[in-house]
This record gives sequence, structure tokens and C-alpha cells, in this order.
Amino acid sequence: MRRRHSDSEGPSNDRWLVSYADFVTVLFGFFVFLYAISAAEQDQVRRLSEAVQGVFTGTPRTINPIPVGEPITASGGSGTGAPHFSDQRLREELGQALEGLVGADQVRFREGAEWMEVTLPGDLVFRSGGVLPGPEAQTALMRIAGVLASGDNAIVVEGHTDNLPISTGRFPSNWELSAARAGAVVRLLEDSGINGERLAALGYGDKQPVARNDTERGRARNRRVTLVIGAGQSIPATPGQR
Repeated sequence: MRRRHSDSEGPSNDRWLVSYADFVTVLFGFFVFLYAISAAEQDQVRRLSEAVQGVFTGTPRTINPIPVGEPITASGGSGTGAPHFSDQRLREELGQALEGLVGADQVRFREGAEWMEVTLPGDLVFRSGGVLPGPEAQTALMRIAGVLASGDNAIVVEGHTDNLPISTGRFPSNWELSAARAGAVVRLLEDSGINGERLAALGYGDKQPVARNDTERGRARNRRVTLVIGAGQSIPATPGQR
């Protein structure tokens, strides 16, 4: 008959099982924790992906989305996404009439949906300090008048100068000089067949520069005459509103 061992005979060899079980339990809990974090991150990524897709494919949340940037074209052509002048036939005819000058970068076009600008450099139109258009400018303006005479578009002629001061008995400041130049162009357009009721003259002096006035090239760009042609019979907006 086998003799039973008493508890006093020595420590049990099975106690390591308790520590092992505790370790496995802790390890299992750790992996459960990692799985929970991974599942939460996947859910957040899924929600973020759905939100981004909704921005690009969903319907706008405003009735009239706010446009970013100015709805105008670059000089001499049409910018991507910018509105075209509503009367493209007129735009093409003016481009053809001034093709030689536009190619030499002497005449610049700029347009919006309801207006178009035709800008002639002041050095092309006038001699220094003068107000009467020279022969080359008269040719360009008569070509423009030939295209516009048969329509009813409102036309505003804007005179601009650089910031070099002028003070003569006739022109006390650049205000008077720019206004006189715009008026001279208006008179030439009327003499070339455009109804005077469609015309207006504005002088801006040096207050609407398009380039810096601290270089000769910049001042040359600022000395200019701009014909603003409306799409209809209303007077186009002033430069700061276009």
C-alpha cells in the first residue's frame, strides 16, 4: 500500500501554473486592448474618408457658393475659369481690327461677363504732355470705331497718367491732363461714327496705377487710355469695381 505524502513533505511543483495563468490573462487583456484601439482607428479613418468624399461629391450647402478670386481674364486673352465677355462676336471683331497692334503687345484686352477693356498705351496715343492722338493712335481708334459704330454698347473712355507731376497753365495737375486725353479720344470716336450718347469720358490722373511708378517701364504702363465697353447700354463699372 502506497503511502500518501503529507503537506509537510515539501512545496508543490504545480505552483508555476498559477503565475503562468496570470501572465496569459494579462497578455490576453493587452491584445484585447490593442484590438480595441485598432478598431477605433479604423472607424475614425472610415468616417474621415466618408466626410472628405461628401465634400467633393455632395451637393453644396449654400444656395450661392462664394467665388474665390476675381472674375476677370488676363491681359490679351481669357483666363481659365474666368467669365467671357457676353458678346464674343464683338470681341473677335475688335481683335481682328487691331490684330497687328495686339501682336506687338501695344493693345491689351481684358474682359468680364458684362464688360470688356481695350487699353492703348499713352505713349502710342499721345506725345509727351500732349492731348491730341497721333496718326498711329488715330488709325487704331478709327478701327475700333468701325467695329462699334453699328452697335448700342455704352463706352467709357478712361484717361490715366503716371505720378510725375505736371503744372502748366493748361493742365495744373494730372487730373486735368487725364480728363483732357479721355475727352480727345471720345471726340475722335464720335467723329468716326459712334453716337455721342453712348460715350463718356473720365479722368483718373495717377490714382489707378497698374504698375509701379518708380521705374520708367512702370510709368509707361500707367500712362494709358482704356476704352471700357459694356455688354449693353448701361455704363460699365469704374476700375475699382471691375
